[in-house]
Amino acid sequence: ATAVPAALLEKLDEVLAQQQVISHQQQVLHMSVTGALASMHLPASSLGSAARQSLRTEVLTKYAAVDSNGWIWCVVTGQFWPALADISTMVPYVRASHIFQRKWALIEWLELDLGPSPDTPVNVIPMHGGVERAFDALQLLVLPNQAEEDGETIFTVHVLDRELLPKTVYGEYKRQQHKNSTTWVEPPFKLASITFQDIDKKPLKFVAGSDMRPAKRCFLAHAAWALVLAKGRKWQVDPGISLTVDSFGWQSPTFMETRERTSLWVRLQQKTVGIASELQAGSVGSS
Repeated sequence: ATAVPAALLEKLDEVLAQQQVISHQQQVLHMSVTGALASMHLPASSLGSAARQSLRTEVLTKYAAVDSNGWIWCVVTGQFWPALADISTMVPYVRASHIFQRKWALIEWLELDLGPSPDTPVNVIPMHGGVERAFDALQLLVLPNQAEEDGETIFTVHVLDRELLPKTVYGEYKRQQHKNSTTWVEPPFKLASITFQDIDKKPLKFVAGSDMRPAKRCFLAHAAWALVLAKGRKWQVDPGISLTVDSFGWQSPTFMETRERTSLWVRLQQKTVGIASELQAGSVGSS
């Protein structure tokens, strides 16, 4: 075999050394950016009132959530509610509720590959304020079923905090929102009597004619955290509630998309398992 000239070997060594330096710099930069993003959160106040109202209007329109009387549909209770709960403060019964919460880290949102901001209709659903409070507190979660019915994904509600079951959705909202309001609008008895037991293990209900649906990945990110906290709180979680890599809902994934969703799943598992360990409560998944 022909010997490689010494000068060429030296040049190759120099190039490899430069590549190693560049690779190291890229790793440091990536870690720096990731660390910065991980510390960035999106406070609810970052959206101005006009932007919040615009997002709410867009969401209610896409979900066809407003009827001819101005009442607003809640996809969890499956009912139209009066437009306002408190007339003087303009507090609505049904809110445009974020699934992936704005207080969570920006890097986690970006990993879902659903756009630059969680202020997007696929991450927002019309939800009664009493349900929203429990949802944001991770007392309940929503999971898309693996099976679909007539091509439609079924999103099922699961109440994790069993103490909520006998309580009414309406009562929890009024108690937490405006205890002493004199302008509170009482809903019809049929609505006021809906309990968390009534929505447990029930599917989300969408208005006929609307093809708007939330992103599965948003619910699954929420569910991962909810299950970690449930274990930390020593709640008895239904063994049928579990999360898998295939639950994230990429449609007809390419090789790269499959690799990305698998990578996301591994990172999510590592993060939630780490938190669960700190809570001395085990890992996320089937109980």
